[in-house]
Amino acid sequence: MRSHAYTPECPADLFKCGVEIAPGKWCIAHAWKCDGEKDCPDGADELDCPSPTCPPDKFQCTDHKLCVPVGWQCDGEEDCLDGSDESNCTQTAFKCPPNTYHCDGTKLCLSHRQLCDGVDDCPDKMDEGPHCRNDKCQTKQCPPHGHCVETRGDPVCYCDNYYYYNTTLNHCSDVNECHHEGFCDQQCVNRQPGYTCSCVPGYHLATNNHTCLANPGRFPLRLLLASNGEIRVLTVAGNVTSQNFTIKATSVKGLDYNYRNNSMCYVIEDDIHTVFKCVKLDQSASWEIHTKFSLRSVEHVAYDWLANNWYFSDDIRERIFVCRYDGSVCVTLLNTNLKAPNSIAVDPLKGIRQMYKE
Repeated sequence: MRSHAYTPECPADLFKCGVEIAPGKWCIAHAWKCDGEKDCPDGADELDCPSPTCPPDKFQCTDHKLCVPVGWQCDGEEDCLDGSDESNCTQTAFKCPPNTYHCDGTKLCLSHRQLCDGVDDCPDKMDEGPHCRNDKCQTKQCPPHGHCVETRGDPVCYCDNYYYYNTTLNHCSDVNECHHEGFCDQQCVNRQPGYTCSCVPGYHLATNNHTCLANPGRFPLRLLLASNGEIRVLTVAGNVTSQNFTIKATSVKGLDYNYRNNSMCYVIEDDIHTVFKCVKLDQSASWEIHTKFSLRSVEHVAYDWLANNWYFSDDIRERIFVCRYDGSVCVTLLNTNLKAPNSIAVDPLKGIRQMYKE
């Protein structure tokens, strides 16, 4: 008697590939069929497809195989298979930030203090040279907080730290550092001159006056790492603690931490079942959460510890849905204009949700 490998059927809202996508997985979203991208390993989702007719808010690729959002035209990335969304684009000239010097033909910006300092910083070495011996700065009038430096052309003014040179007004104006990334980790107050950083409750300012560090909490700071059939609890330095959890499952699909009860919850699946489980980090208790929606194609979970809700990203059905902490009520949050969302993060304090796709 000859045995045959089991080939599962796909739900009505999914398309079945001719071969497995991954062990035990044959189904993709119907929206992925004839979208110009091969999602099935055998390309079955792109067979016998008519040429698309693009709606007004989409750009028709020249090869007529794809419709892409009009905002993707001339964004520096080829989204059409033939690259036609990046053809006939007018290149925007690169500009350096105020109070810096642009090395010609590059995207390199130097501090004016690097000009005529005896060190070649630009590839063409034009930040140094005979012009550095000119004396045109003697007649150049720079404003308060300003200084003059020789260049290949005319001398230019630059300003002290915390200021930028306003060429129109010939004035050193205060820089609002709080409008730019990289100055403060969390909170910023602009000063004249300078700025002051501060931290939200639960954090304190490091000695560099920029970085916010977490205050010691009632639970030690740990990292939770899911890998294959195991979840590890690590220190922030990456060292393994004694709190390791061995999970017998094909894969761990999502994981997040519940600060309310010092537990972690995760989605695990095997060839047949998908389960949402929770366990206290001291291993004193564990339980399952049964949700109204299927978790079979869920890729990631995130916990809102203020509203006590769980968020799920479903990359096959292309939706984001939210469930109460006990799974008793679930609603679809977003299911339009998504392409295989495989990660989600929430900021409970700001009420922000972010979705990501590889």
